[in-house]
Amino acid sequence: MEIEPNEENSENEPASTDATSSTEDEYTQRMLRETTEKMVRDMKFVSIFTIVGGVLYCLSFFGAIFGIPMIIAGIRLRDGARWFVTYQEQRDDFSLEKAFRYQQKFFFIGKILIIITLVLFVLYIAAMIFFFTHFMDGLDMMREFEGHTV
Repeated sequence: MEIEPNEENSENEPASTDATSSTEDEYTQRMLRETTEKMVRDMKFVSIFTIVGGVLYCLSFFGAIFGIPMIIAGIRLRDGARWFVTYQEQRDDFSLEKAFRYQQKFFFIGKILIIITLVLFVLYIAAMIFFFTHFMDGLDMMREFEGHTV
């Protein structure tokens, strides 16, 4: 409901468009700054955790399959956090683009690792079913063999 400005309700006049957009811009900038600061802290924490986890995975031969990509992903995320800090300081589009690109690389590597994990899990389940059915067949053969001994 809009209020028509007149002499009686002049204090209820809507704010000018310039003042409104200025207030919205200040709010947007403040929210962007606060969100970016929180995100950078979280990105740094997750990157350290990912790098350390990758190093621990690399202690085994087969673990290196996951460890090396985890280390690379952690480094990408850490670099993305640094570019977000640069963006906060300089407010240039190049820094923001680099930050998002490094963050995207982290998520891409994570997606690949999830797919590999799912494939290996399905192969593990299939191998368990295969070995379990053959183990049961072997038990049946042993029981038959035991019954035929004199």
